[in-house]
Amino acid sequence: MQVIAAGLQTEFEKGTSTPELVFNYKGVAKSAYVGSHGSISRNAESISAGNVALQIINTDMSWNDILANPQNHVGAGLTASSVQIGYTGIGFMTLFTGKLDDADFSDVDGVGLTFRDQISDFTQKKVGSSQIPADYYSSASYTVFTNADWSSGRNPADIIWHILTYWGGLDSTESVANTDIDWTTFSEFKNILSSIGYLVQAKFQGETIANALKEIADKTMSTIFSEADGKLYCRYWLGSDTASIQTYNSAKWFNMPKIKLNKLTIKNRYEISWGYAFPQEETGTVSSATNSTWYGTIVDLSKAWATDAYKGKIVHVLTGTGVGQTRVIWGNTNDTLVLNTPWSVVPVLSDTYEILDYSKAAFNGISIQNDSTSQTNYGIQKEIIESTKVWFKDSISADGFGERALILNKDPVSEVEFSVGLSAYRQQLWDALYLTESFYSWSNQGFRIESLSFQPDQSNVSVQGRLVNLYHYLILDHAEYGKLDSVNVLA
Repeated sequence: MQVIAAGLQTEFEKGTSTPELVFNYKGVAKSAYVGSHGSISRNAESISAGNVALQIINTDMSWNDILANPQNHVGAGLTASSVQIGYTGIGFMTLFTGKLDDADFSDVDGVGLTFRDQISDFTQKKVGSSQIPADYYSSASYTVFTNADWSSGRNPADIIWHILTYWGGLDSTESVANTDIDWTTFSEFKNILSSIGYLVQAKFQGETIANALKEIADKTMSTIFSEADGKLYCRYWLGSDTASIQTYNSAKWFNMPKIKLNKLTIKNRYEISWGYAFPQEETGTVSSATNSTWYGTIVDLSKAWATDAYKGKIVHVLTGTGVGQTRVIWGNTNDTLVLNTPWSVVPVLSDTYEILDYSKAAFNGISIQNDSTSQTNYGIQKEIIESTKVWFKDSISADGFGERALILNKDPVSEVEFSVGLSAYRQQLWDALYLTESFYSWSNQGFRIESLSFQPDQSNVSVQGRLVNLYHYLILDHAEYGKLDSVNVLA
């Protein structure tokens, strides 16, 4: 977040004067109307930045136009608004960008306004359906990637990008000009995952975008969140990243940091299934294909199938004009597949296809990672990862995840919580921070931000984080930090 006035940082850090909260409504600053306000928070485990509530003074009835014409403000006619904080004559910074969700006029002299962040509608869109939430559009299709992409596995960032842009309808501009996704952090995120070597495959038919993104984040130890600017950010927990480090000492916080050990986070054995395969029952070449409002077809004149032999199974276009599309087979004749969903792009003559049986899908193998010292100290604390939504392509990717997960979770997590001035709200989730405190004998002790919560009435930010050693653990062919698969050892 950009601070737009010199000298503002000191006031924000110290919190020495009462801030002014300004609510922009239809481009008009309404600071005089704000009576009270709820908290604004971001959490590493949540895709959305959450809601914010304001209690607006309404003695002059200036807000009654919402009551009289709700359709102009809530629902299809949502009005974009933002909440800012600052000091008169110094400057302001944006805390929240969202849309009006509800207005409560039960208070005689006021009105309660509830806002949701800009991505709330988008995250409820379902992958693989034609559901169209407010303000976003996506075509109806089950496609994810081409067959070559599917069989070789993908960088998780590629799948996230496809979900955000193809299914979510967000801006697909691959530059800092992107209006919906922060391109700078996304590029860094993709490069990190590429260097680690995670390759994943995914199947999200009928899942909401929020659930799909959460699945990928969980399988890669990443976080995806909304910032005050309304954009989506993707970050990865990288121990060696020092670019975003800020130092906080006792002169900047309002209370002594609280520290606790969370033994529930201990995981010292990982059993990770990989290579979820769908049996191929048939292949062929398209003679023709058609589309209608309710269904699509593929005709292969070389076939002589039994009626409905492939009912309920999946057809996947392997090559050609319709490549990558996947459809459920409603039924079949001797040479025609009738599909329960229209094509996004109708296949043409010479396109190739395969028929898959999802009901007989199975994993190719299991990667097992152990930490004997942790198991001796705490007993076996096992994590089984066997997802049919997002899975690792091969044993190398599964091993890489398991090894790094052990490093982070084999001991109790040291969690820290403290309150600090408003400058902390300019930090992002997963930023690395240093704490310096003589009481704990800390000299630049590093930790990662997992939660930020701002209460405007109290003029401070509550920060929760995980204490870490800022180490670099991307080491190939190392007994603890990066063991390669036995069949893929570097020469």
